[in-house]
Amino acid sequence: MATENFQGETKKPKNIVVCCDGTGNKFIDDTDSDDSNSNVVKLYSTLRITNNQVGYYHPGVGTSDDPKAESKLASLWYRTKGMAFAAGFKDNVLDAYRYLMETYDDGDQVYMIGFSRGAYTVRALAGLLDGYGLLCKGNEGHLPYAWNEYARQHDDRKLKKVESNTRFKETFSRRKFRIHFLGIWDTVSSVGWINTPLRLFSVAQNPTVKTARHAISIDERRCFYRDNLFEKATDQQLAAIASEDDPHPTQDVLQVWFPGVHSDVGGSYSQDSSVLSNNSLEWMIGEIEKAGADIKLHMQQLVLGEDINPMPDAATELDELRRIAALKDLYVKPTKKMVHPSLNGSWCLLELLPHRYYDKDDGVENWRTPLGMRRRLPSGKIKLPDGKFATQETFIHRTARDWMASRGYEPGNVVGGVKSLSPVEVEGQPSGSLYLYQPPEDKKPVQNEAFVRWSIMIAVTGAELAFVGGLGALAVWAIRLL
Repeated sequence: MATENFQGETKKPKNIVVCCDGTGNKFIDDTDSDDSNSNVVKLYSTLRITNNQVGYYHPGVGTSDDPKAESKLASLWYRTKGMAFAAGFKDNVLDAYRYLMETYDDGDQVYMIGFSRGAYTVRALAGLLDGYGLLCKGNEGHLPYAWNEYARQHDDRKLKKVESNTRFKETFSRRKFRIHFLGIWDTVSSVGWINTPLRLFSVAQNPTVKTARHAISIDERRCFYRDNLFEKATDQQLAAIASEDDPHPTQDVLQVWFPGVHSDVGGSYSQDSSVLSNNSLEWMIGEIEKAGADIKLHMQQLVLGEDINPMPDAATELDELRRIAALKDLYVKPTKKMVHPSLNGSWCLLELLPHRYYDKDDGVENWRTPLGMRRRLPSGKIKLPDGKFATQETFIHRTARDWMASRGYEPGNVVGGVKSLSPVEVEGQPSGSLYLYQPPEDKKPVQNEAFVRWSIMIAVTGAELAFVGGLGALAVWAIRLL
């Protein structure tokens, strides 16, 4: 539907793509770096930016320097606060919100893309929009109030529902606003490494989102990277946003589990070892394109490390050729097929500390010592933070099934292995691309077998060192007596 501006000129609806990256992730242009660009950057690179489609990219928390910092040490502390305590999270959400305020016109389609804590950022942005709507231009002064109301801390560490302020929305916000597409990679529960400063309303479920796609890691085990699923809104929630233009709103949610750890799914490992992250990237690009985003074929082939075929016509796509020439060294074809170990070094030590977690079975928060426990793939009903129950089917991507069948890939949380996976046809998905996970009832997942072995090894090594140290101390004492 076209709209008219104040001068009476007709404006065609456009796509607005908001991209938020994960903690520590930003654009990398160094071909010698051990890291590469995340899938958020790669997807943004494929967007055709024109008058009909505009884009916004925000690097993750912990990447930007404090503009007020007077020394390198102060800048380092600012970035560390971002990674450890999620300092800057609120600013990231509100920066993206302001961009939408300035850019959105009635009829535009809004796409939100995020990875890791950037995925939580866009989900928080979507939650704020669900609760308080999108303010009309010129009403920026109301944004602090809307955020403060939305982000009120809950009591006793239990999620406290913050009702939508209907009168506020009707007075200051735009009508008929919904998020057209939400595409996220491996949302995590902890916004900061040290603490989780906010538990926000409408993050687990959000009727304002029309279509949601979530790529999730099977193998991530770090306690600060627990999975944070996105569930379909209830019929009651959808009915509450019905309007004359959309009397029967619907929602399409699909979550797919991919092989690999956190960055094997969302990207940022070296380009040469990004085979796994390219699988989820290719899937997400296909989903956002089906939703109406304008994707440049040649840039898609480039970021996926594929041969560019056919090459752009120099007479008509000179700009495309320039882009390919400038970026081709960043996106070489990956050759290493591997699941990276994320639970190593200091991350192992953190697994020995008690950690608060959300139990999907009984819907309460508990404390436990993680010990590298694997993620639990849900099957059946789970209890959401708002107290409601949702039926959760687990879909596993064919790449995981293929690796299990041919490469000896055996994730302990996929109970029953290949035998627990059944091919399933899901509307809109290529035939044979997804498998339904149905674990045998008489078996339990192997949660932390490798970490237990690691802990035993450390304990034995520590005992040996203590014994050797004791002998050394005894020898020194004897020498002193002489």
